[in-house]
Amino acid sequence: MDFSLRIAEATIRGQQLAESLMVDELRLDRPTGRTVRVDGDTVPEMETVWSGRGKVQSQQSYPSQPESGGGTSTLATFEVHIPASETVTVLVDDVFVVDSSRDGNLAGARFRVRVDPVKSWRTARRFNCEEIVA
Repeated sequence: MDFSLRIAEATIRGQQLAESLMVDELRLDRPTGRTVRVDGDTVPEMETVWSGRGKVQSQQSYPSQPESGGGTSTLATFEVHIPASETVTVLVDDVFVVDSSRDGNLAGARFRVRVDPVKSWRTARRFNCEEIVA
């Protein structure tokens, strides 16, 4: 059997296993370039460009606290995973919103896309994101 064929079969099995863990309901919002007033604040207007199953993973075991301008800030990096078969175009600054999750603490969380790393043999689309804390 050809090696690439074996890898392709293993990738399909990996995709099925990865998707079995995607139990959160997510949506992907994109800034339109316009602003709207919400509760007295001017905020970017967003439009939903995708919704479906996915999951949120912490990419590191603890947040970093870089120093900048004499102060420190906490920076935690996350990954948002969606099925590898999804064909939606995801752009930097799009925002994944967790509509529902088996972890009630994640419901309503928002994650801004920073990187969309791609590769040939992926079992899921994994986006490097930062949490938006309002």
